[in-house]
Amino acid sequence: MTQPAAPGSSPGRPLRTGVPTLRAATYEDLDQITEVMVTACLDTPDAVWLIADRDERETVYRRYSAAMFPAILADDATYVDVADIDAEVCAVAVWDDYADHVLSDAQAEARWRALVNSVSGPYADRIVLLDDITVAHQPRTKHFCLSGIGVRPDRQGYGLGTRLLRYRHHELDAMNLPSYVVATTRAARHLFAREGYQDRDPSPFFLPDAGPAMWPMVRDGRARRASRPPHPTTPHTPLSIPPGYTVRRSVQGQAPEEVGR
Repeated sequence: MTQPAAPGSSPGRPLRTGVPTLRAATYEDLDQITEVMVTACLDTPDAVWLIADRDERETVYRRYSAAMFPAILADDATYVDVADIDAEVCAVAVWDDYADHVLSDAQAEARWRALVNSVSGPYADRIVLLDDITVAHQPRTKHFCLSGIGVRPDRQGYGLGTRLLRYRHHELDAMNLPSYVVATTRAARHLFAREGYQDRDPSPFFLPDAGPAMWPMVRDGRARRASRPPHPTTPHTPLSIPPGYTVRRSVQGQAPEEVGR
């Protein structure tokens, strides 16, 4: 998952004016989470690099997201935060815990690759390659990784991406834990820099085959802003795995405004 190409509002249905609620995602949110992440991330440079044809890209992204998010919610090394307005999920952030969980696990990685092969067809190798490239640029010290953030297109530009970042940053700052992200657009890079992230060498790096620029960034974990969190963070309790679902990994193996990723 990656950041949307740029923040901004989109014309369409009138926006409701309810106050956003920030909370942990549940299985009841699965369909909405998939819709938010697919529509927000469909046209980012790395998405276009992965699958050139847009219709085919959307088909694969929907299959991939529908298969992955149940496993992600069941993973005790992953946190999924959402912002909802009037019970409608408008923004999603996915955080991988590399502070209490090791960076890789052979059996879990094999399960993830089997899942990718089953839902991505001829694009599986390219998805795995992107994952491997982004993981290679991760810190090897304890940190949290923002592996995905997306805001529904008609809600971009209203601060929801920033709210979700600060929601998790408040907790990470209290533990003095750094966080890592790969920005896939200049707009996303600007947002992350505003929230305390700094470029991590080499920055940028480029995807193969004359691919787009990617900016690895790290936030050092010390509080950079004096603002209070919008809501207290919710303690993470692993969810039971619903029948028929498997977990990609028991530990982490994947790295990669407002995303208003």
